[in-house]
Amino acid sequence: MKTYQPVESTKENKIKGKLIDVSHITKSQKSRMLELLNLYFDNVKEHHFFKDLDEKEWVIIFEDYNKELQGFSTQTIMDADVDGIQIKALFSGDTIIDKKYWGSRELPRVWGKLVLSLIKEFEGTKLYWFYISKGYMTYMLMPRYFYIFYPKFDREIPAFEKRVLDILAFKKFGLGYNAEREIVKIESNYYLKKALGHITDDLLSDPNISFFKSKNPNYYLGEEIACLVELT
Repeated sequence: MKTYQPVESTKENKIKGKLIDVSHITKSQKSRMLELLNLYFDNVKEHHFFKDLDEKEWVIIFEDYNKELQGFSTQTIMDADVDGIQIKALFSGDTIIDKKYWGSRELPRVWGKLVLSLIKEFEGTKLYWFYISKGYMTYMLMPRYFYIFYPKFDREIPAFEKRVLDILAFKKFGLGYNAEREIVKIESNYYLKKALGHITDDLLSDPNISFFKSKNPNYYLGEEIACLVELT
């Protein structure tokens, strides 16, 4: 697979990531975040983006050597009762990095530190990672870093995890979530520009990407797979 391959690190293509509270995001940073989304997605609604951002707790921002924002990933904690068991989930929302910096390991580095801190903070509580994926590159974060995740081409989701996924998705997206298909489809969804995220025949040799396309054939219209990983 040709995407997300390591690149030779230079001053010009290196970014640095850090986790900050949403309340600390500046007006200029918010404008740049919106600009990045519009570069790579269609149907981006400004008011929806800022409303969604306000609902998050943290943002991982990525800056180049000039301290200019070149990417971001929004994060928050969700709580739910699943069959009498209190669970928590880290929900990852909008995530984009400028194409020049694809291949950087800063996202998994900073996100991984956040996950480890949450595992420690919520010791004794079932903790999950919940997100939705409109493109195969985002879906591939699960097989790249985890052995067990859902949905997965060679493993059925257990009954409890299915309940977790459905409850979290309904809580976040309401009737926009189709529990039978495990797909989120809402009017405000934006979608990758046609030149990006296209699944070519050679990519289909990867069983994970082939599964993604069969599970979410309308990915190019902004439909998204609801994804779940237990964090331990």
